[in-house]
Amino acid sequence: MNRLPTAMATAMVLIAAGSVATLAHAQVSAYASIRAPRNLAPSVSPVPLGSLGVFPTEGWSSQTAMPSQRWAHALASYSMGAYPLNDAFVYVISGADGSFANTSSVLRYDVAFDTWTPMASLPVSRTQLSAAQVGGKIFVPGGYGGSFSPVTRLDIYDIATDTWTAGAPLLQATGDYAIGTFQDRYVYVLAGYSGSADLNTVQVYDTQTNTWQLATPKSGTAAAGLRGGIVGNHVIVVGGYSQVMAGELSETQIGTIDAANPAIITWAPGPAYPGGTAGRLGAGVPVAAGPAQGLPALNFVVFTAGDPNGSGTLAKNDTWIYDFRDNSWKSGPTKPTGVSNICDIIGISTGGKLRMVSTGGYDGSTVVSVQEWLTLGYEEPADLAITMSDGNVSVAPNGSVTYSLGYTVTGAAGAPAATITETVPVGTTFNAGTSAAGWVCTPDANAGSTCLFPLGALADGANGSVVFSVDVTYPVAPGITEILNSASIATTAPYAPEQNLANNVASDTTPFADGAVDITPVSGLVTGEDGSSASFQVVLAVPPTGDVTIAFASDDPTEGIAAPAQLVFTTANWNVAQTVTVTGISDFLADGDVAYTVSGSIQSGTGNYANVVVPTVSLTNLDGPSDRIFADGFDGVVPARR
Repeated sequence: MNRLPTAMATAMVLIAAGSVATLAHAQVSAYASIRAPRNLAPSVSPVPLGSLGVFPTEGWSSQTAMPSQRWAHALASYSMGAYPLNDAFVYVISGADGSFANTSSVLRYDVAFDTWTPMASLPVSRTQLSAAQVGGKIFVPGGYGGSFSPVTRLDIYDIATDTWTAGAPLLQATGDYAIGTFQDRYVYVLAGYSGSADLNTVQVYDTQTNTWQLATPKSGTAAAGLRGGIVGNHVIVVGGYSQVMAGELSETQIGTIDAANPAIITWAPGPAYPGGTAGRLGAGVPVAAGPAQGLPALNFVVFTAGDPNGSGTLAKNDTWIYDFRDNSWKSGPTKPTGVSNICDIIGISTGGKLRMVSTGGYDGSTVVSVQEWLTLGYEEPADLAITMSDGNVSVAPNGSVTYSLGYTVTGAAGAPAATITETVPVGTTFNAGTSAAGWVCTPDANAGSTCLFPLGALADGANGSVVFSVDVTYPVAPGITEILNSASIATTAPYAPEQNLANNVASDTTPFADGAVDITPVSGLVTGEDGSSASFQVVLAVPPTGDVTIAFASDDPTEGIAAPAQLVFTTANWNVAQTVTVTGISDFLADGDVAYTVSGSIQSGTGNYANVVVPTVSLTNLDGPSDRIFADGFDGVVPARR
């Protein structure tokens, strides 16, 4: 028999003595394989009873292996440059080597150049640790510094400078935990092993303040070797090993993080892991593509591989995806190499596709150096855009507005099922007769109803337009001075949420047409100093948005006076003509026939009549037959005009 490293020999003695349950499962199962026959065929747990959906992927593929074997190590990823021409990097951090010795080595894989490069080593080597990338830095908390001895260290790697610094220590020494990030700020260390017991503790690190706080503990069984992830404010942790129960778990616990307080998590049991009992499996969250590349913005967490029973002799290679959109498990493809003792699988965005990366691990007999990628079943997310135009027109308060909604889609994957959504604007009703066929409005055609227009599947480069028409409700409700409309476009692409949402909404403002006052006639009217009068008719040419009061006044009250001095038009009588009569006035002056005007002005009214100019009426007042004149202080009588 070959000489064994001290740690391995110790593990054999402990296992033989039945003491597995007293140790942190994280390392025992790797060593346990020495005394048990290797399972040559990686184990794939059966799919549980019932039908599970299949998650679309392009399968696993083998990439350039690491230059050396590695297990119980941390993984992180980072993207640089503008998507989709960005370069992605994979970081392999510490862990143990093929001789089961701890290593502080850090390797970086450059996806674009297909090269592995040594980077600055982790200051203190350890195993069963995980990593999280936030803001261009990689945070590596806890892990085992020695055999089953967790540490409180937090080491922070600056990607730009290839240097390490120390962060605030954890509140509880922990190894073999699950990890996740929230709001691109907080790092969560979930459960794990304290050195003496399994934990349900959740520790939250604020990358901006360099402080830790305790969050709501995980529900369910305390465990080490569990794995999980965080997407949005959703948390999932799966499996692990229970010292108390002396076995692996298939538990799933789901948490919801309070957006206002990252330390508050509402936990509840989720559907059991369909892969069965599993510990020291890999888990990770795909990164987003597009402008949000590198952020954990997708709606699912990927799990793969692991140890089904804690013996270290069985290595799983099944893959399962938890989908938060419908809170269900979906099956994925078989990983090429069955392994346990992996801590993270990480997402990268490269070549217009999203991929999950797994490296190394223990296959039940040896430590491996593999690098394997799971390519998710879609290419870069589609970019949908919508525009809206009313033709740059105004609308009468009882008229109609027709909008042209233009749409485009770009992105290799297209949009599997795109829909335009309209909300019937305030002050209008939907006009199905002049709109494109296919709109479905709920609950009716009135303002506030939601109207959907399904576009169906759109290929890359697809474009078109859809007509949406509304009638302006009359009379116009108080306070409405224009028609405000907006529309949005979205796709129900199942696994690639659109990243550029700024162009998914369009709006347009349609002002009411300016009011107009019609007066007939506006000239040729004659009054006389003998009291004779003339009349003109006043009516509104455009419906008003509210009551309109027009005041009339003569520019020379000594020649003529208009009555009534005001006319009021309402939304009910706006199109009914009203009469203004102008009566001539005698001024007792032999001044001949005098031209004068009667002018109107809007005294009240909002919306489309607030600034309307009223036409001016021109009149002539005929001189009287016996006007008196006053000259040099004497009265005189002027002969009547013939």
